[in-house]
Amino acid sequence: MNRAISSSQDQGMARMMSTYTPPPSFEKEKEQQRKFHSTTATKADAAFVSEAETSKSSSSLVDRFVTTAEVTVSKIFPAGFGWQTSSIIAENNFGFAADTLNFALTTGVGDGVGKSARAALFR
Repeated sequence: MNRAISSSQDQGMARMMSTYTPPPSFEKEKEQQRKFHSTTATKADAAFVSEAETSKSSSSLVDRFVTTAEVTVSKIFPAGFGWQTSSIIAENNFGFAADTLNFALTTGVGDGVGKSARAALFR
Protein backbone atom coordinates (compact mmCIF):
# COMPACT_ATOMS: atom_id res chain seq x y z
CA MET A 1 0.00 0.00 0.00
CA ASN A 2 1.45 3.36 -0.99
CA ARG A 3 0.84 6.41 1.16
CA ALA A 4 1.34 10.05 0.35
CA ILE A 5 1.70 12.84 2.89
CA SER A 6 0.11 16.17 2.13
CA SER A 7 0.26 19.18 4.35
CA SER A 8 -2.82 21.10 5.26
CA GLN A 9 -1.68 24.67 5.82
CA ASP A 10 -5.03 25.97 7.05
CA GLN A 11 -5.23 23.35 9.82
CA GLY A 12 -1.49 23.09 10.52
CA MET A 13 -1.34 19.25 10.45
CA ALA A 14 -0.22 16.49 8.12
CA ARG A 15 -2.80 14.24 6.48
CA MET A 16 -2.24 10.66 5.35
CA MET A 17 -3.87 9.65 2.05
CA SER A 18 -4.13 6.14 0.71
CA THR A 19 -3.31 5.43 -2.91
CA TYR A 20 -4.34 1.77 -2.79
CA THR A 21 -5.42 0.23 -6.07
CA PRO A 22 -7.09 -3.19 -6.17
CA PRO A 23 -5.37 -6.00 -8.07
CA PRO A 24 -6.33 -6.41 -11.77
CA SER A 25 -8.04 -9.76 -11.15
CA PHE A 26 -10.47 -8.07 -8.75
CA GLU A 27 -11.49 -5.55 -11.42
CA LYS A 28 -12.02 -8.34 -13.98
CA GLU A 29 -14.31 -10.24 -11.61
CA LYS A 30 -16.37 -7.12 -10.91
CA GLU A 31 -16.64 -6.41 -14.64
CA GLN A 32 -17.81 -9.98 -15.33
CA GLN A 33 -20.46 -9.65 -12.63
CA ARG A 34 -21.67 -6.38 -14.14
CA LYS A 35 -21.93 -7.94 -17.60
CA PHE A 36 -23.78 -10.97 -16.30
CA HIS A 37 -26.33 -9.01 -14.23
CA SER A 38 -26.90 -6.16 -16.63
CA THR A 39 -29.49 -7.87 -18.85
CA THR A 40 -33.13 -7.15 -18.10
CA ALA A 41 -36.36 -8.34 -19.64
CA THR A 42 -37.89 -6.14 -22.30
CA LYS A 43 -41.38 -5.81 -23.72
CA ALA A 44 -40.29 -7.81 -26.76
CA ASP A 45 -39.31 -10.70 -24.50
CA ALA A 46 -42.76 -10.67 -22.91
CA ALA A 47 -44.39 -11.14 -26.31
CA PHE A 48 -42.81 -14.59 -26.64
CA VAL A 49 -44.41 -16.12 -23.54
CA SER A 50 -45.70 -19.52 -24.53
CA GLU A 51 -49.17 -20.86 -23.78
CA ALA A 52 -47.65 -23.53 -21.54
CA GLU A 53 -46.18 -20.84 -19.28
CA THR A 54 -49.56 -19.08 -19.16
CA SER A 55 -51.38 -22.26 -18.11
CA LYS A 56 -48.57 -22.96 -15.67
CA SER A 57 -49.32 -19.71 -13.84
CA SER A 58 -52.99 -20.60 -13.51
CA SER A 59 -52.13 -24.04 -12.18
CA SER A 60 -49.76 -22.42 -9.67
CA LEU A 61 -52.76 -20.48 -8.37
CA VAL A 62 -54.62 -23.75 -7.86
CA ASP A 63 -51.52 -25.18 -6.18
CA ARG A 64 -51.52 -22.25 -3.76
CA PHE A 65 -55.11 -22.89 -2.75
CA VAL A 66 -54.40 -26.60 -2.32
CA THR A 67 -51.41 -25.79 -0.10
CA THR A 68 -53.50 -23.32 1.92
CA ALA A 69 -56.20 -25.94 2.44
CA GLU A 70 -53.61 -28.53 3.52
CA VAL A 71 -52.11 -26.13 6.07
CA THR A 72 -55.55 -25.24 7.39
CA VAL A 73 -56.56 -28.87 7.86
CA SER A 74 -53.23 -30.17 9.13
CA LYS A 75 -52.06 -27.32 11.40
CA ILE A 76 -54.64 -24.68 12.18
CA PHE A 77 -57.68 -26.91 12.69
CA PRO A 78 -56.13 -29.27 15.30
CA ALA A 79 -54.74 -26.37 17.35
CA GLY A 80 -58.04 -24.50 17.19
CA PHE A 81 -59.99 -27.64 18.05
CA GLY A 82 -57.78 -28.23 21.11
CA TRP A 83 -58.10 -24.62 22.24
CA GLN A 84 -61.88 -24.51 21.78
CA THR A 85 -62.44 -27.85 23.52
CA SER A 86 -60.28 -26.86 26.48
CA SER A 87 -62.05 -23.48 26.76
CA ILE A 88 -65.39 -25.28 27.05
CA ILE A 89 -63.95 -27.61 29.70
CA ALA A 90 -62.32 -24.69 31.57
CA GLU A 91 -65.56 -22.73 31.70
CA ASN A 92 -68.15 -25.46 32.22
CA ASN A 93 -66.29 -28.11 34.22
CA PHE A 94 -63.77 -26.05 36.17
CA GLY A 95 -65.77 -22.81 36.42
CA PHE A 96 -62.90 -20.54 35.29
CA ALA A 97 -63.90 -17.11 33.97
CA ALA A 98 -62.55 -16.18 30.54
CA ASP A 99 -60.40 -13.38 31.98
CA THR A 100 -58.45 -15.47 34.50
CA LEU A 101 -54.99 -16.97 34.40
CA ASN A 102 -56.37 -20.46 35.04
CA PHE A 103 -58.56 -20.19 31.94
CA ALA A 104 -55.58 -19.07 29.86
CA LEU A 105 -53.42 -21.90 31.15
CA THR A 106 -56.15 -24.46 30.50
CA THR A 107 -56.68 -23.28 26.93
CA GLY A 108 -52.92 -23.22 26.40
CA VAL A 109 -52.68 -26.84 27.47
CA GLY A 110 -55.58 -27.71 25.15
CA ASP A 111 -53.85 -25.92 22.28
CA GLY A 112 -50.67 -27.87 23.00
CA VAL A 113 -52.58 -31.16 23.10
CA GLY A 114 -54.14 -30.32 19.73
CA LYS A 115 -50.73 -29.55 18.25
CA SER A 116 -49.28 -32.75 19.71
CA ALA A 117 -52.12 -34.78 18.25
CA ARG A 118 -51.50 -33.12 14.89
CA ALA A 119 -47.81 -34.02 15.07
CA ALA A 120 -48.67 -37.62 15.85
CA LEU A 121 -51.22 -37.93 13.04
CA PHE A 122 -49.53 -36.04 10.19
CA ARG A 123 -46.01 -37.44 10.23
